[in-house]
Amino acid sequence: MKKLASILAVGLALTSAAAMATDGTITINGKLDNNTCTVTGTTGSDVLVTLPTLSVNKFVQAGDVGGAQQFSIKLSNCTVGINGATVHFDTLIPQADSVTGNLVNTASAGNIQVQLLNDQSNPINVITQVNSQTVAVTNNAATLQYVAQYYATGQATPGNVKASVKYSMVYN
Repeated sequence: MKKLASILAVGLALTSAAAMATDGTITINGKLDNNTCTVTGTTGSDVLVTLPTLSVNKFVQAGDVGGAQQFSIKLSNCTVGINGATVHFDTLIPQADSVTGNLVNTASAGNIQVQLLNDQSNPINVITQVNSQTVAVTNNAATLQYVAQYYATGQATPGNVKASVKYSMVYN
C-alpha cells in the first residue's frame, strides 16, 4: 500500500511538472512621452452634457432612446509628430452596464441609462471600447464629436438621471 502511494505521488508530481511547462513569452512594450495635446471640454478638460427633460412615456421598453445631445472634446497645441488621438473610457462595471456597455444612472430615475454615440452615430461600449473613435490630428489640432442620449432598459420611471465616466486620451 505504501509502495502504491509513493508511485502515485511521484506520478502526480511528474504530471504537475508537465502541465507547468513554458509555452511562450509575453513581452510588453510601451512608451511614455511628453508629447501630448491640450484637451478642452466644456470646463477645462471636463465635459458637462445636459440632456433635455423628457416624458417617461417615451421610454416604455428596453432599447427606446431619446434626448440626443451633441458634445465634443477638442484637442489643440498638439506636439509635432502626433498623428491621431483616441478617447479611452476608463470605466468599471459599477459605472457601466456589462450587457449594454452604457453608463449606469446613479440618480433616482428607473430603468434608464446614458448611451454614448460616436461621430458615426454608432453606440460606444464604454467597457470594451467598441466603436470608440480615433481622429486624425491635423495642424496640431482635432475635434472628437459625440452624442449622449437616454437609453431605456425597460419601462422608465420618473426621476433624475446622472452618469459619468472618466476618459484618457491615447495618442499615436
